[in-house]
Amino acid sequence: MVKVEKIVDQLLQGGGVTRWEGVRNASPARDLPESHRALLTLTNGIDVFGGYYRLFGAGESCNTDMSEWNEVQSWKFAWPQSTAHRFLCFGETAWGDQFAYALDELGRRDPRVYFLGGFTMNASLLAKSFEHFLERTFLRTAFRPGDSVLIGARRRLGDLTPRQHIVYVPSLLLGGCDERVENVSVMAARAAMVVNGDLHTQLSEAGNDREVCRVEGFTDSLDNPRVQVLWVDKVE
Repeated sequence: MVKVEKIVDQLLQGGGVTRWEGVRNASPARDLPESHRALLTLTNGIDVFGGYYRLFGAGESCNTDMSEWNEVQSWKFAWPQSTAHRFLCFGETAWGDQFAYALDELGRRDPRVYFLGGFTMNASLLAKSFEHFLERTFLRTAFRPGDSVLIGARRRLGDLTPRQHIVYVPSLLLGGCDERVENVSVMAARAAMVVNGDLHTQLSEAGNDREVCRVEGFTDSLDNPRVQVLWVDKVE
């Protein structure tokens, strides 16, 4: 607890930090490791670097309720069962990259922390524990992010609310878009996650004999923003 308090104090010394009142009883997050629950008693979610990196809270009085964010109908429905469905996402970058625990590791004293890429949800090991992640990864990015485009996006677009992401237009998944800050726009967070899921799923299922003609947006029966990739046969 003392170490987590020290890290939170260090986080609050940076600019562009938003905290929430801590929860007295972190029971909605009872499956989280002790160090993570200790953080929630100090700040029920926290945004750093102007909202471009964030950790979720638990319950209503926070930036994003992690239970609600992890509900399948929130955004995971657009992704294959083999990706984000196997994880509890507890934070993210503005690109939609998720910080997460593997569901089958929760309940351990120190479950490992994974990084899920926002375009594919492919998982890579990030830290051996939440405390290690908080000190070695999150604290560093609060002051010195390693993503130059994200830094430029904050300069150009300003700080983000907890319900906003940044996206490339057109998506990098479609190709033909340079990774330059001029191609970055703000989009509603849940919509961005759904669109990336739709694109990833459809593009990964496409055969080598087809290429993208165009992408059309639509709203499904549950009022979710969706995209449909339209194809043409490749000309040999």
